[in-house]
Amino acid sequence: GEMLGKMLKQDLLDHINTIRKVKNDLNVHTMEELLEAKEAHSCNSFLWVKRNFQFKLLVAMRVIQDLQKPVEKQSLPQCFRESYKQTLGKLQSFIQRRMTSIAFNFLPKRSEDFVTAYL
Repeated sequence: GEMLGKMLKQDLLDHINTIRKVKNDLNVHTMEELLEAKEAHSCNSFLWVKRNFQFKLLVAMRVIQDLQKPVEKQSLPQCFRESYKQTLGKLQSFIQRRMTSIAFNFLPKRSEDFVTAYL
């Protein structure tokens, strides 16, 4: 779980740093100005930040739904896999998908264990 968290956090930070660098290079002060500049790197990074948050939101929604079920609970890795397939998995390279798939295997099996350990 920790490895996956570090991967996701680093990916998010890389894109945020790209946005900051472009913002400073272009000497713009608002997101609107940055998007109007249509600088490819910053626009691409905005999309990846959005996708990263979509993935995290789907995982959180699945975990909450799972915790509310009395029976037929989904495994935590399955919550992550399904959320990943709907968001980041469609767009990342083969190597990124394989690394992420491997990282899912190191997650706790139950949502309760994840919530206790990470929240």
